[in-house]
Amino acid sequence: MSTSVRKTNPRQTSRAARSELWQATCERLEVPAVIAVQVLAGVLDEAAIAAHPLRHHWRNEYQAEVTWHQAGTKAARQLKHRRARQIAAALGVSQHSAFQILKGTQEPAAALAAAQARQHEQRQAARREQWLAAAIAALQNQGLPQNMAEQVVQPVARTPDLDADPAATAGQLWLERQQQSGLASPAELVAAWEQHRAWTVEQLRRQQERQVRAAHAGMRPEHITQLCSADQIADTLHTLLHLNHWAKARDRLLYVDRQGLYQVKARLLQEAHRQGQVQLVGYLAGPTEFTPLDDAGLDPVLEHLQDIVADASAGHREPDDPDYVTARQLYESATGQAIDADLPELAAVACFVRRRLAELQRQAITTRRPIPTAELQALLVSPDDVPSIAYTAAGDYRWHRWTPGWDELDDRDLAPLDPEWFSLVAVRYEAAAGRYTFHLPFRAAERFVAAEALRQLQEQGEQREAGEFFGCEITEEESLAHPIGELLARLGVDVGIVCPQHLVDKAEHVAQIEAQRAARWAEWESEDGPFDDDDEF
Repeated sequence: MSTSVRKTNPRQTSRAARSELWQATCERLEVPAVIAVQVLAGVLDEAAIAAHPLRHHWRNEYQAEVTWHQAGTKAARQLKHRRARQIAAALGVSQHSAFQILKGTQEPAAALAAAQARQHEQRQAARREQWLAAAIAALQNQGLPQNMAEQVVQPVARTPDLDADPAATAGQLWLERQQQSGLASPAELVAAWEQHRAWTVEQLRRQQERQVRAAHAGMRPEHITQLCSADQIADTLHTLLHLNHWAKARDRLLYVDRQGLYQVKARLLQEAHRQGQVQLVGYLAGPTEFTPLDDAGLDPVLEHLQDIVADASAGHREPDDPDYVTARQLYESATGQAIDADLPELAAVACFVRRRLAELQRQAITTRRPIPTAELQALLVSPDDVPSIAYTAAGDYRWHRWTPGWDELDDRDLAPLDPEWFSLVAVRYEAAAGRYTFHLPFRAAERFVAAEALRQLQEQGEQREAGEFFGCEITEEESLAHPIGELLARLGVDVGIVCPQHLVDKAEHVAQIEAQRAARWAEWESEDGPFDDDDEF
């Protein structure tokens, strides 16, 4: 016959021992539970209980507790809550700590010590607040405003010496601040502080104004509304036509500055359309061929896949690495099986990527929406793998040392993925003083023209950009004769916001770069001798 040994929990044993000690104290002294807890916590001793005038009352309370405890579960539960409230009041502890004492999971002495520590912290916090208030008041009596007085006492605000005189400490801090600032009187420091605050407020105002202007092509919104009003729209469009010729002057301005001029043009035409001053009259479709992904090589994609898996096999990539997760998903989608280090099905992956790229291209042509970069990223196709993105129109490679991610490219970089990027919308204005026709990018017009109106517009004929002033055509030579800075000032445009290169002359800029490059080559030749293409490095 086997005998089972029942294991006991040390915590339960300790709790039972404390409960027995507590109960024994109650029975031996004939006092209620709250008095026994105070005895165990060291607040009362047996001699004090024996000589206490309420001992007879405590004995009756003890008998009542025993009677209530024997009456039933509900009475015992009520008694437990009553005991907890009494313990919390007697020891100055929280209700939660009182219940912990009743359950035996916390020693009464420990709960009392924690409550005393908490009360000490509260008293110290109150003393600290009073000390700081006295120090600030002492500085205010010397003529400092409250906010400056608070700055003076800030170094000791967290840990002040509460035993030190707050007025003397504040005076010492004020003396140190005077020595640092070099100002002798509170009035001088207050004046300097007010001047600095006014400068800070002005800088903040200018920053906010620049943010507003940046959102409206370097112009103030109220000024745009005024420029496009009925009494000024003719002069505004006359100036805008000159500005449009400057935006096309590739040999006069740098690309980034010309793009800023196009932003000014788009913002003004948008406001003019909102006020009903101009009408949409035509649609110019972009190039009919849209094949940005036909030349995308698959070899870099497969090499990238191999590199990712090799790094993961060597322990250089974690299982949750984003590139490795993408590689696993691509391989499983292409082959229907889990990825491994050998990659036996690269041909299947190549066919899958080629088929998926063709689907994305057909979808873009059908919907007239850009190819989603997330889809290309899921195929491990990087911007480097799309020649129409990686190269500029001049054929110069754009990224020499690193390849950016899809999320680091701007709209100009992603233009080859959009079948409507080079499509235009014609906007016309006609009046007795002149007639003007402008082109807007189709994507820019989408922001303020309804989709149904754009669909109807695509059925109309093409309109070329032109301008007439009292029957005379405004030519490019006439427009370029007006300084571009004066045209932008006439429209109230902040040049520094829309033109990062500040309208520098392109020929001078290129000549300066070539001169710097020639100077560097001359310096290298003087240090290392003449450069020879046959030299080995």
